[in-house]
Amino acid sequence: LIFSNPTGDLPLSELEGQFVFETLTKAGIKVDHKNKEEATLQYFVENINEYSIFHYCGHACFLENNQNDKLLFLHDNYLSITDLLSHKPTLKFAFLNSCNSGTQTAYPYGELTSPAISFLITGTATVLAPLISVPDEVAYSKAKRFYTQAVKGIPLGSISGFIDFESLDVWENYDLYYRLYGLPEIKIIEK
Repeated sequence: LIFSNPTGDLPLSELEGQFVFETLTKAGIKVDHKNKEEATLQYFVENINEYSIFHYCGHACFLENNQNDKLLFLHDNYLSITDLLSHKPTLKFAFLNSCNSGTQTAYPYGELTSPAISFLITGTATVLAPLISVPDEVAYSKAKRFYTQAVKGIPLGSISGFIDFESLDVWENYDLYYRLYGLPEIKIIEK
């Protein structure tokens, strides 16, 4: 399942969503692309368990609102930890390509949470997310590089281009700020 630009203000995320849709479809993976007003909480909760992959390109909301229940903005609402706990998605992989969605925040009772960790603790095997705010161009580039390799059957933890210590290009330095949580041996497709 791909949700892109649910708030309508990230035009490059629409291209990202379309690229991910086309790449996964060509690889034989069942996926649907919901863009803008189609990317709703209702669609997510009613359908998420039909998919093994969730790709989100939009805004994370937990840092902006300082409320640990809110995770990702959708067109009609937001996705919350409560929604994940209630529907227990059994995803193999989630790529939460939204600013700070991998950043853990400590809350009053010492709990650490983030959109990425919330997906992980509710049953998703592997989650990829940025630890910082990333420009839209970088997010789109990372998604393209990641999925181009992932559909070759490479274990997600072995995909190059996310930790490129040799690069001097300022855009490439963002690689250091994407974090893979969970099981690095997971593949999105077996070859």
